[in-house]
Amino acid sequence: MYYLTVGERTIPHFNAFVSHEGGGKMTSREIFSPLHPFNLLFFTYHEDDADSHLIMSQVNPEDIFYFCIGREESALFFQHNKPHRHDFYELMFVIDGSIYQGIEHKRHLYPKGSCCLLNKNVQHNEEYSRDLRIVFLQFTADFIMKLLDFLPHKTNDNIPAYHEMKQFFRQDLAPTSLYRKKYLDFIPREDEAWICEHVHRCFENLLREMQSGQPAFAFRIAAIFIELLCYLFDSRYYQNTPVEIGSMTEKSLFDDITDYLSACHGRASRHELADHFHYSGDYLYKIVRKYTGLSLFDYSTKFCLKQAAHLLSVTDWPIQRIASELGFTNLSHFYRLYKEEYQTTPRAYRVGKALKE
Repeated sequence: MYYLTVGERTIPHFNAFVSHEGGGKMTSREIFSPLHPFNLLFFTYHEDDADSHLIMSQVNPEDIFYFCIGREESALFFQHNKPHRHDFYELMFVIDGSIYQGIEHKRHLYPKGSCCLLNKNVQHNEEYSRDLRIVFLQFTADFIMKLLDFLPHKTNDNIPAYHEMKQFFRQDLAPTSLYRKKYLDFIPREDEAWICEHVHRCFENLLREMQSGQPAFAFRIAAIFIELLCYLFDSRYYQNTPVEIGSMTEKSLFDDITDYLSACHGRASRHELADHFHYSGDYLYKIVRKYTGLSLFDYSTKFCLKQAAHLLSVTDWPIQRIASELGFTNLSHFYRLYKEEYQTTPRAYRVGKALKE
């Protein structure tokens, strides 16, 4: 079951759609190119569904494209999904599941509710390997600049999130930034219910207005864009830090964080890490979350438990003393975390080690 609809027209074969007139294959991004100032592009991936393996649709004010392809056809699609860049901005939002995105050949994990905004210079590609739903909001530089002037400046500049958003785009579009590679990650602070009520609703409203064709729909779309971006740039709702790929790469910073936590056996607060690395705690949290899928606290705890395992092996200290030395005030909590990490209790781990020796 695979088909494509363009308005009322149905194309029965995926291969017919991805072939140029000259016989060459189109890449996945050439299939959906923004012929308008903005597009919504939806992807749904069903890992175990042989017929509806990959469902994709593109919506803009004038066109609707949709196709559903099986496992064999999707293999052709993924074959051409190589690192690429665009001549527009792309905001990826994870509706359900999680996805790894390669950014400049480094893998970053984006869980449900998170977003990534890329400028046109950043090479990237998505890895579809599990059940997920994502949406890409694509928009041109000209569109976003006009959007920033949509409301009177005095009204907008009193809104901190709008000011942050405007500053990011103004700086990114400045002549001095013409070739800079910048992106921005948004990690939600709010729960799933809040994201559904606010962020999901913005995408739903954009979709509805694009299809409505009602008078003044363009003004409503502009207002929804501003509302969505203000939610993302508002530090009350999302942690966000612009990243420019350059001097100190994220990977090297992550490696330094790992070395530091290993040396102190995970006993470092976010404030201490921020002081040591001269980055905000939110940014360090984001870096660790990208490369591990864990919070900064959970990642630190792994080093703490590793040291606990070492002390259980080389000392005869009571377990309570080991837990206390590593900063645990609740012994039951220590036991629970240790069992989650090593699938055994501290006592059983020590006995097992002694028997092996």
